[in-house]
Amino acid sequence: MILPLVPDRIRTFWSVNGPRGVIDAVKPRISSRKQFVRFEIDLLTWEPPRATAGVEVRHGVDELERVRRHRSDLPTEFYLDRVRAARRPYLGFFDGQIGHISWLFTPNDRPRLISLGDGEVELDGAFTLPGARGRGLLTAVECAILLDARREAYTKAYTHVAVDNVASLRGVRKTGFVPAGVVTLRWTLGVPRTTFVAQPAAEVPA
Repeated sequence: MILPLVPDRIRTFWSVNGPRGVIDAVKPRISSRKQFVRFEIDLLTWEPPRATAGVEVRHGVDELERVRRHRSDLPTEFYLDRVRAARRPYLGFFDGQIGHISWLFTPNDRPRLISLGDGEVELDGAFTLPGARGRGLLTAVECAILLDARREAYTKAYTHVAVDNVASLRGVRKTGFVPAGVVTLRWTLGVPRTTFVAQPAAEVPA
């Protein structure tokens, strides 16, 4: 489910990015089309890659609030609890500094691009701050999320990456995600519609 831009969410976009943030949030909902690669992992057989040296992963809204109190320049991905009712943030730190955030969505949440069944989760809202890119934070944080999901008896995980986001397409593959197809998200006058086309991995944008 994609939540409408009610006043509370508009205020959050304004407080984070000013009037430009509101414009950037509203404009695509008038008329737009965007495609994402859907990736999946079987958590029963997945083997996490070797841990990334120097990266610390923390989770929880309390930890996120601490980060937000000390940083006023964080992008919208650090506020998905306010704009999308997300509940489970995971934060990646390098040399003690915040560098990355990703969110875990379960069937009780409202993922954007997929309807989750029992035993399924989605990783979404990933963002690596510019000064921390190239240090393996995305993979480290995703592995921490997936390990927690497996401990909680979830069996399958998904994530979605914009087809033109080359760095993230490579990053999620390092985690162990396998491409499953392409999701197209269309907005028309505030109404979203998603379609999914399954494709062999070799045909999915890389």
